Amino acid sequence: MTMIPQSVAYAGLAGLQPQYGLYTAFIGSFTYVFFGSVKEVSIGPTSLMALLTFSYVVGRPVEYVILLTFLAGCIELAMGLFKLGFLVDFMSPCLTSGFTSATSIIIIISQLKGFLGISIKNNSTFPALQEVLSKVQEIKVGDTLLGVTCVVFLMGFKQLGKIKSSNLTTKKLLWLLSISKNALTVFVSSVVACLWFNYEGSVPFKLTGIVPRGLPDIGLPATHAEFNNSTSGFTDMVSSLGSGIIVVPLVAVLANVAIAKAYSSEAVVDASQEMISLGLANILGSFVKAMPSCGAFTRSSVASSSGVRSPLQGLYSVSVEMSIVIGAIFNVLVLLKAWSRPGILIEKRTSEKGLEYLYIKPELGLFYPAADYLTEKVKKHHNKNPTFPIALDCYGFIKIDYSAAKSLETLAKTYNKKEVGIVFVNVNSKVLCTLMAQGEDNIVSLCQSSYEVNANTFSVRDMENPDEKPLIDSINGRKFSEDIRDIRKGSLCDLE
Repeated sequence: MTMIPQSVAYAGLAGLQPQYGLYTAFIGSFTYVFFGSVKEVSIGPTSLMALLTFSYVVGRPVEYVILLTFLAGCIELAMGLFKLGFLVDFMSPCLTSGFTSATSIIIIISQLKGFLGISIKNNSTFPALQEVLSKVQEIKVGDTLLGVTCVVFLMGFKQLGKIKSSNLTTKKLLWLLSISKNALTVFVSSVVACLWFNYEGSVPFKLTGIVPRGLPDIGLPATHAEFNNSTSGFTDMVSSLGSGIIVVPLVAVLANVAIAKAYSSEAVVDASQEMISLGLANILGSFVKAMPSCGAFTRSSVASSSGVRSPLQGLYSVSVEMSIVIGAIFNVLVLLKAWSRPGILIEKRTSEKGLEYLYIKPELGLFYPAADYLTEKVKKHHNKNPTFPIALDCYGFIKIDYSAAKSLETLAKTYNKKEVGIVFVNVNSKVLCTLMAQGEDNIVSLCQSSYEVNANTFSVRDMENPDEKPLIDSINGRKFSEDIRDIRKGSLCDLE
């Protein structure tokens, strides 16, 4: 909600169609995720880059803009690869502060024409201001009223974040409203424009218009363009861009470093890496018809206030739909990892009566994705201690599925046949019912807690005649066969 309207506006500031701003926002955010070093920086179209671009390509076709993006990216990348980041050390805090302040002034003056709804021809800062002042009589009430309302709205919501409240919920709500001021302003303005247009058929202020759908064709920047009824070659285009090929990348690097120093929580900023990431963002951006980009002060401020933890925040600037999909995918992957490869505590223990045994405790429940993994872990560690009986702590098992129950049954059969013995500790009624549903009455032995594991618990039954020698369970001193009868009667399974 912040990136999209700014991208559309800055494209117009550069004299381009709105879609070019969106292309820039997409590729810049995506590239910085992988190569950026400052988590607060938000790469994309900016008013400063838009103004510089416009001053060098005014009146020329879009191919000039794309070529400028490519060449600026090449210079930035070369500066980073040659480790010229040390040049930033010669930029004093006064220079950075002055650059930031000058940028703010330039942005304000450049936005006056749109704010007041008038048209001007001058592109330079102070001549543009003079022309605006000379056309005061042409100010449109609708545009001005909307602009003033938005400014008041933004300033008012900014102050909400400074209100102190002892109530935690109120404090968080005020902070959320304050940090969402840009998105809320765009949303409310869009709703007003939509409703006004639907009822009146027109609006008293200028609209962006229709933005083409879809992604751009991917390809190398054009090396020729039609201009003034003739075809301009690569050398002609480069000559026309002039000093912009040097000025644009230098200003972009300075902007990134200024943002990094202003918002970064890191003590040292890797300027060379910032040059590399910025260069790659512009080079790749030229392949999708993007305009020159760099870090944005406004969006970086929002990111910093939101408490971002890594450059991955750039992914959420791509689109709302994409961020939801990516977030859902990551959550699913985290869950799959946790359930398929749970942490398993495995250690040697000694009971109060001196019995040494292998204690195994999975951290999470047991379902089919982790069943084979648990079996492999048990076998691997038991092979190192083949004479040790096994105590499998099921405290974390809320319930198990059929596949997990079969795996536990297989473990019990395997180690009981080897006359080693395996006991299941802390088994709740739901898990016990699922185990008993496998149809093997005397194949599983239980123990109420790991503190009650003793020699009797691991008494070995005759697998050929299990009914003649049932395993003694330490739950209230009963035989395990008594538990089986309780389950058959429903005294345990009915607890579900």
